[in-house]
Order: sequence, then structure tokens, then C-alpha cells
Amino acid sequence: MSYDNVQVFVYESPDGLNMEDAEMKKNHGNYTMINVNRICPDLHLLDITSDPNPSNVYSTAAMIDGSRFQYNVLQKSTVTLYFWLQFTDFNDYAQKKSDIQDYFSQHAAYYLSTSVHPGRTAKCHLDSISIPKPDFGVHDVQFQVKFDNDLGQWSTSPTSYIESHWSEKNWAYDLELPTKFSRNNKPTWQLHAGSNHVYI
Repeated sequence: MSYDNVQVFVYESPDGLNMEDAEMKKNHGNYTMINVNRICPDLHLLDITSDPNPSNVYSTAAMIDGSRFQYNVLQKSTVTLYFWLQFTDFNDYAQKKSDIQDYFSQHAAYYLSTSVHPGRTAKCHLDSISIPKPDFGVHDVQFQVKFDNDLGQWSTSPTSYIESHWSEKNWAYDLELPTKFSRNNKPTWQLHAGSNHVYI
């Protein structure tokens, strides 16, 4: 799958590691996510990878062949951002490297979303970032930023936020709602006696 046209947006939580999901959701409409390419000049996102990390638990019994499936859980997973950085000379490289590492190395939770699924976010914490030293005469480097996705999956925005911002994004696609819903025909999560529908 090509990510040539995919953009990634990030929000750095000012409340750091102590920020709870409930607090983030309560203030969901009060922060702005920025494009990762704007962290410093001449920084270009090349790709993003993210895969679930399920863990299956089985039980066994004496003298019985095989195992019996009990349950599975999603462990924390890895989200990797691949970047290409350009610079004019070594001093420019050193300054841009410092800006990038300073941004991503905070004691903070980072909320990521993509232009493909803008209604889904991943709450992450930095796992590693290493920007290699360029060879002599070279004016660009490629590097990776790896995050731990705490939940192990991408989650949607709070329903109250989705309702109030329905026309801004293709929420129906992100929420996998029936095709009858569009930007002009939004669902409601308010409870009305005798007329409630739940879509999974």
C-alpha cells in the first residue's frame, strides 16, 4: 500500500504522562493537531506503519491432545513514522535534529491521526528516535520515529465531538457506518424511546 499522499497529524499532550483518556476526550474540541511535516522546515513524512499485536491464551489438559482457546487481548503495538530530512550544511542539520528530537522526546502522550482516517486516533508514547549523522557532502537523511500505541488499536473521537463536527470529515467511513449516512445525513447518539439503533 502506498502512503505517498498520506498526512499524519500529531497533538502533544501538555499534561504529559498523567493525562487520562477521559480528560483528553473532555477537552477534545480545545486542541489543534499539527501536520508532522511542520515540526521543522524541510521535514517530509515518507510512510507510516501500524499493525495490531494480539495475544492468544490457551489452556491444556493432561492426556488430551491440542490446546483450547480461552481468550485474546490486544497488547500495545508499534506505530512507526518514516521521515526524510533535508539540510544545507552540518549546522542546519544539527539544529533541525535538535528541534525534531526535542519535540518528540517530551514526557508527553502523543495523539496521532492520519488523513486517511482523520476520525481515528492513537494515543502513543515515544519508544525511540534516532537521526543518523550524514555522510560527508550529503544533505539529507532518512530516519524513523517509533511509538508505543498504549491501547493497541486506533480509537474514534467522542460521539459528542463527532456530532458537532460531522460535516468537517468523512466520519461515516471512519466509523464504518451504513452507506446511507453522509456529510448531510448524520446519525445521532442521543437516546430516544423506541427509536434507538446501535451500529458496530
